[in-house]
Amino acid sequence: MNKIYRILGKRGRITIPFEIRKRVGFAYNDVLSFTENADGRTVVVKREKICDNCKEAPTNAGTDEVTLLDFLNGLSEAEQRAALVHLSVKWAEKQTLDAGKYSQNYLPSLERELAAGTACREEKQGGNLNVGTQTDL
Repeated sequence: MNKIYRILGKRGRITIPFEIRKRVGFAYNDVLSFTENADGRTVVVKREKICDNCKEAPTNAGTDEVTLLDFLNGLSEAEQRAALVHLSVKWAEKQTLDAGKYSQNYLPSLERELAAGTACREEKQGGNLNVGTQTDL
């Protein structure tokens, strides 16, 4: 087994090399656990099974893999609703942060462009603006 070196990023992130992921069997959406050994210098990474107490066995029974869809379908209706609310809030927060990245000069110019486009469409339609069917924004 050859050593593969990676540099830990300033946010504490690192990518598990493809060769190792393939050999060990790590896949997209796997849940991984990190356990520090007693020596304080070694970390063991394991793929974990999420759904030990699920009502039904996942569709890919017999393997250690549980897809996100299998996991969510194994939740109760209340747990699914709570997950949806949580993810919706996280998504909205990200959209707000992403919107803040636009410069202050960009938003007014965007508003002017939208207003100009609306006026142009009103002229083409003889003053009747039908927003519901316009697709050329």
